[in-house]
Amino acid sequence: MTEAPQVAAAWQALGRQLAASRQAAGLTQEQLAKLVVCSRSAVANIETGRQHAGGDFWARCDQALGTGDALRRGHAEVAAAVRADRVQAAARARYQSLAVSFGQQADAAPLVPDQVLATPPGADGDRSGGLLAVAGSGVTARDPQVVACLADALPGFARTAGMFGGGELVPLITRHPGVLRAGLEVTRGAQRDRLLAVASRYAEFQGWLGQYPGRHDDAQFWSERALEWAKQAGDSEFVSYVLKRKSDLAEERGSARRVLDLARAAGQVPALGPRAQALAVQQEAVGHARDQDARRFEKALEEAREDVAAAVGSEDAPWGQYCTPTYIAMQEATGCIELGQPGRAVQLIESELPSIPATDQVDRGFYGARLARACARDGRVDRAAEEALAAWDTIVATRSQRALRELGRVRAAVGRQPKTAAAARFCATFDARTRQLSLVRSQQPAR
Repeated sequence: MTEAPQVAAAWQALGRQLAASRQAAGLTQEQLAKLVVCSRSAVANIETGRQHAGGDFWARCDQALGTGDALRRGHAEVAAAVRADRVQAAARARYQSLAVSFGQQADAAPLVPDQVLATPPGADGDRSGGLLAVAGSGVTARDPQVVACLADALPGFARTAGMFGGGELVPLITRHPGVLRAGLEVTRGAQRDRLLAVASRYAEFQGWLGQYPGRHDDAQFWSERALEWAKQAGDSEFVSYVLKRKSDLAEERGSARRVLDLARAAGQVPALGPRAQALAVQQEAVGHARDQDARRFEKALEEAREDVAAAVGSEDAPWGQYCTPTYIAMQEATGCIELGQPGRAVQLIESELPSIPATDQVDRGFYGARLARACARDGRVDRAAEEALAAWDTIVATRSQRALRELGRVRAAVGRQPKTAAAARFCATFDARTRQLSLVRSQQPAR
């Protein structure tokens, strides 16, 4: 497999570090080779990045050159880059496979995997239980009843994912947009638009399912599919929502400019209702905060609050029912952290966290972690550790890597020498979890 440019560059940089350390110690390549028990050519190739060595080699070099653990740490960083590249390569392979399957005439494929067919009807009266009736009868996604059944099932899936995390749902949900997409090959007119609209909603949900466990590439892929299908369906409000979600994803890896551009694009879609407008404007407020523009941040927040108030009783953007005054306050807290106002963020989250429904465990864990982060930024490290511990069980239960990243910032603030019992307990808990995750990743086979 061809090595990714960033991985090759990392190996070369580590090789240059070895060469510089060797020269500083006054050793030739041949002398170092004797000390670390390898050939001179191996040292030469490693220093130029043409040959890669394992951790034992770098440990011996640290010992021979008196560099502490600098070279071992450098090798660990390169190894992490290698693992990340393998994950991305596997994701790209999955995407190519999906692209192929979407292009095939698979309209007669089973509606859902066999292991799901025994799922009983939902207790809340939704029609997801109807999947059992249609899946084995030869019905396909061209049938309006099947499409309606899938559309009705999605809110139940979303509630389940919000309560428990969505990891177990991924294999099932991945199948839905594929089946719907296959139906597009044999439908026309309004029925095709309906198929596209439902497929776009499943794709957006799949993007959300990828975001919280930290599968950023998966989330981006499915968000792109959601945007493509919503545009084809002429579903302007959902186009706006997907642009808002893409802006939300850009918070994790993109620049402030990209966060803003996507949020503004969401708000510029014509004829938005008040809830759809609120979703776009509150995201624009976060972008202004990242851009350190406090005045525009406050102005956008005020507009969002007005839109949320106007949305009461509105039927627009039903997928955005979570956009409430509590949600706006949490986004305000996010912006306050960006603007260097962590004390205000702490007050906001403390006030609103109890208002998040107990069934929304993913959000409760995430905002609990954000409260801990705000406390750490405010210099209250012991309080940050206590809040992190309070949110810990929920975060682990929902497997939210997004929340764990928030706690990683708290861990960095505590440092190597915790000063309180709570801080020491949090550090021990967090470090053990991090080691466990690293071990799991290292044991995963390369694909």
